[in-house]
Amino acid sequence: MANMSYCRFHNTAHALVDCLGAMEDAIEEGQNLEQFMADLSVDERRAFTKLIQLCDKIQGAADDLEHNETVDEVE
Repeated sequence: MANMSYCRFHNTAHALVDCLGAMEDAIEEGQNLEQFMADLSVDERRAFTKLIQLCDKIQGAADDLEHNETVDEVE
């Protein structure tokens, strides 16, 4: 089920905290990326890879938004 626009970021942030927690648990256990991925199902491995790529794109978009705000303030 898709998130409603009024709670999209709220719900996603909670889900990302859960994902980060799983990654931090693996780090604390001394796992490397290969070991972490081996514990995931095929679908979860694909989703993990996509999530990392999306996080990079989200950071880039946030940077672009910040730049756009700065440009507007200068004009």
